[in-house]
Parts: sequence; structure tokens; C-alpha cells
Amino acid sequence: MSRTLRHPVLQWLVYGHLWLALGIAAQVWWIGQFLTDAPEFWRYILAAGCGTVAAYSLMRWVRSRNPHLIASEHLQWVRERRMTVLVLSVVCCLAAAVLCWPLQWHIIRWLVPAGFVAVLYVSPFSGKDGQAIGLRQVPGLKVLLIAFVCVSITVAVPMAYDEVGHNTTEIVLMMCMRLPLFMAITIAFDIRDTAFDPPSLRTIPQLLGVRGAKAIAILLLICVLARAGLCHFRIDRTAWLCSSNSVGCLSQAAPRPALLWSFVGRGACPSSCMHVAGNVII
Repeated sequence: MSRTLRHPVLQWLVYGHLWLALGIAAQVWWIGQFLTDAPEFWRYILAAGCGTVAAYSLMRWVRSRNPHLIASEHLQWVRERRMTVLVLSVVCCLAAAVLCWPLQWHIIRWLVPAGFVAVLYVSPFSGKDGQAIGLRQVPGLKVLLIAFVCVSITVAVPMAYDEVGHNTTEIVLMMCMRLPLFMAITIAFDIRDTAFDPPSLRTIPQLLGVRGAKAIAILLLICVLARAGLCHFRIDRTAWLCSSNSVGCLSQAAPRPALLWSFVGRGACPSSCMHVAGNVII
């Protein structure tokens, strides 16, 4: 089966990171269901979605400037629309800032570390070889960086919005509980990108092979399922939906189509309606 997305709507949905943004927004919305009192929390849900589009569009735009990089279909699509992607990134960044304004310290202290990592993940500067300089180039660090940013945006910041108040220990523990899910999802994306990532990245699939990477990802997802079952299936039923779907897809030997990978990955959102919608689209 060809992995080429030919329909313009699907291209913008996947390559434009809109589906990814919907997944992040849904994760934030889901955490919001357990908050006691968070007035106008909908503003942060929209801001998280806009911020996701802004960050990923900027990263792809920076990488598209490297003429020596082996271009995936996704990156080639960005290269053909570089100015549009850059404008989209700036507009979404401004929209996210407006939606989050005014910021308070208890929110900023969780946003700043995530923003710092996101900005430096792929910096606009490049070395003599034309390769973009950033945290992404640190061997073996990619999976942890992405998972950290995701749990910060989808767990830490939403909990900080709760006016009842959660201490730092509670927030960090909740972040650790959700970390395996995002690590497994990142490994899935690394498996997809094996043909395009330089060996210097030393991602999990590069170090352990595709089979080993799948085994690690499935083990992480099983941990999420076990934790959800031990806590309460009703409360954490969406973790079961997301993780069980991902386990099934990861266990397949053949690479999946681009849209399916995006669904299994960070676009695999935690609400039942998005779960069903993803399978219908696929």
C-alpha cells in the first residue's frame, strides 16, 4: 500500500500537523475533565493545539532548509510550501500567546522548560555541513525530549490551571505516569523515520532495530495499560483505548500508512469520539 497522501485535505491534516494538534488538544481536554475548578480552560485547550502546529511547523521548516537531508514525503511537502508553513507557524504562535494571556507564574514555570526544549530541539542555526544545530542532534535524547514536552503541555500545565491547587510533587508524579505513553508514541514515529534519520541520532530503532524498538514501545504501552487498570478502568478508560489501539498497530510487521502512523502517534487522542473518528478516516 502506498503511503503517499494525495488528497490536499489529508495532506494538510497530516503534513500540516493539524491532526497532531487535535490529538494534543484532546489530551489537554481529557486532563481538564479531572480538574476541580479551571475557569476558561477552553482557552488553553485551543492554545495547546495552536502551539503544537506552530512548534512542529517551525521544526519542519528549519529542517527543510537543509539541502543534504534525505527528504521524506512529509519534508518534501513542506519544502514545496515553505513560506506558507512559516506564516502558519507564526500565526499559530501568536494565537497561542493571545489565548494564554495573561500568564501567571504558576503556569509560566511549567511552560518555560517545555518551550525552551521545543525551541532548541531544532534551532534555526546550522553547522558547516548544513545540518541544523539543536537538541535533536544529541544521540539518544530524542525520545525523552519529545515525551517531556508532551507531558508538560498535556499534564503539568493543565494541572497548574486548577485553582484548587496541586503541589509540585503531585504534578511531577502525574507527568511520570503519562511519560511511558508518549515515549512509546515517539518510538513509533522513530520507526517510521528510520529510513530518513541520520545514524548519529542513535534513536531506539537504530540502536535496537525495528523489532527491538517495537518490543520496547509495546512494553511501555503495557505499563500504561497496567497502571490504568490498577487505578480505575472507568477513570482512565481513555488510556486503555489509546494504548490498546497502539499496541495492536505497533505489533504489525509492515510499516503503516502515514495517516495511520499519525493516529497511532501523538494524534491518537484520548477521547472516545476522536478514537472512533481516527479509525473511520483510516
